[in-house]
Amino acid sequence: MLDVHPAHHAATTWRDFFIHIATIVLGLLIAVGLEQTVEHFHHRHQIAETREALRAERELNRKVMQHLVAEFRTRTIAMRGNLADFHYLQQHPSAPIERLPTTINWHNNAVQFNESVWTTAQQGQLLSLFPPEEVRAYSRLYHGLETASSSLAAWRAASSEARAYTVDVSSASALTPAEIQEEIRLTRDVLNRLYRFGSDLGNISAANPDFAYGLSREEVLRVVHESVDDRNAMEAEERALEKAAQSSEKPKP
Repeated sequence: MLDVHPAHHAATTWRDFFIHIATIVLGLLIAVGLEQTVEHFHHRHQIAETREALRAERELNRKVMQHLVAEFRTRTIAMRGNLADFHYLQQHPSAPIERLPTTINWHNNAVQFNESVWTTAQQGQLLSLFPPEEVRAYSRLYHGLETASSSLAAWRAASSEARAYTVDVSSASALTPAEIQEEIRLTRDVLNRLYRFGSDLGNISAANPDFAYGLSREEVLRVVHESVDDRNAMEAEERALEKAAQSSEKPKP
């Protein structure tokens, strides 16, 4: 901030007085202008830094997305194998583990999306300086990432519950018929959670082409043995019901 010093002698005429006032005003305008210029370039620097950090985080999340799509496919196959194994044990109680159709596998290697840069940007006022459409685009992306992260956590929690029996027994062959029936239920729940997770990944891919790694809607729907036509018909019915509900809520003239 510039300092505006008073004149060294008192104004003796109106002309001197107005010159004195004009000098003070000019000095203040210069000071304010310089301060705003510095602030403008500082904000430009902050915007550039934040935009680059968001770009880097997006690139990192693209790699996470690729990993999670592969993990979704691997885990779907594994859970279907687990379900087949428990059905086999239901039909052949106490069958040796080596006779099962597949090897029961509860492992997962899922990683989380990164949201730290976006969270930090939201906490400050810097996003108000970005173009609104750019902010909306980032907001949509991170909303999708957050939704997928929630469904990922739900799937992993369901998987942990399904594998809890391994704390008590070393082999699924030692489970009682009632316990095997419960494992069938829990494994189905894991597959349903995987379906939800896959759907959320698919939504991210559909909205962001750079996040598309070949995960089709058909592939996700196969987890619950549902066809695209069935899903489209269901969604069309849901939209019709919602539209009818909205129409009924409108006040009559």
